[in-house]
Amino acid sequence: MLGNIISHHPLFTLTSFDRETKNDFITLLRYQKTEKRLAFRASILLLNQYHMSKHEIAALLGTTNKTVTKWINRVEDFGTAGLTDLHRSGHPRIFNVDIQTKVIYLATNPPFEEKLKGFSTISSELISWVMAKNQWVDSISRETVRKMLRSERLRVHRVKYWKTSNDPNFLEKMRVIVDLYLNPPPEALIICVDEMPTLQALERIEHQWEAIPGKLRRIEFEYKRHGTTNLFAAFNTQEGQVYGETKMNKKHPDFLTFMKNVDAHWNYPKMKVIVDNYKTHNHHLVKEWIAEQNERIEFVFTPYHGSWLNQIEIWFGILRRYCLKHSSFKDVHELNEKILDFIATWNKNFAHPFKWKFKGW
Repeated sequence: MLGNIISHHPLFTLTSFDRETKNDFITLLRYQKTEKRLAFRASILLLNQYHMSKHEIAALLGTTNKTVTKWINRVEDFGTAGLTDLHRSGHPRIFNVDIQTKVIYLATNPPFEEKLKGFSTISSELISWVMAKNQWVDSISRETVRKMLRSERLRVHRVKYWKTSNDPNFLEKMRVIVDLYLNPPPEALIICVDEMPTLQALERIEHQWEAIPGKLRRIEFEYKRHGTTNLFAAFNTQEGQVYGETKMNKKHPDFLTFMKNVDAHWNYPKMKVIVDNYKTHNHHLVKEWIAEQNERIEFVFTPYHGSWLNQIEIWFGILRRYCLKHSSFKDVHELNEKILDFIATWNKNFAHPFKWKFKGW
């Protein structure tokens, strides 16, 4: 509003500033995203150019004569760049680079065999204790340690589990599977198959309370066991459709029957089936059935301990999160029904191919 008044009022005649500078100040005042402090300083300079005394400017803007004088002198010394804050050195650093290096070293090489015998996990608090114990500093807060670690993107409180594969042909097998995902042959259907074994039918002994404003959803902690079931599932990587069956057992006859049903369900001229190295997948009856298909069906095995290369594992995570977690089942039959209902809803409303980004090593 002040910018509109200044730019249109006939009494406000520019004196020492040129028109371009005046327009810059007025633009600052009009622009909604201008920082409040910059707009305030621009107002002081504009009012000063229109023959208003410092006392009058201070009274109009609700500030002091000292502040008005400061910004007028600043612009006289530095031009329009004087509107911004000067560089501030800030509080002097208490801990130098050498101290920070020691903090990083302790985070990446915890002294479990020396100062922290019996410990297996490091923390910001323990690092600050070791720094003082080694007399590298008189004291250092855990918050300071945390900031140093954060600057190096180190999160000592978090871990990621990993299973090392001992498969000597790991790279070769991995590249074959990745190539099928990224460059699927046009004449073949790529499906990922696996079992989700021993799913428990757990019944909560009390009903759950749904979330209401101000309160979380509450789920009974205690439960009763009502047996287990096994899920056999196949994921179509090109369309995202899932075919699944629940069975009491997971032996080779169950797997063979499931694969025959998968074949009948999609009825594709060629199928490449990605599976892990579970013994039922390599049973001689399964191999005989594959041989009878005259190369129409091919099993592609993941490397040992390389199940993360099988996309069905991604879908199992979705099933576990949205169907099984926090559920309550009165018996195995109810558990089976819910799983199959989830598969049907997925196929109807949510089925989509996963965006596989891993290109291999």
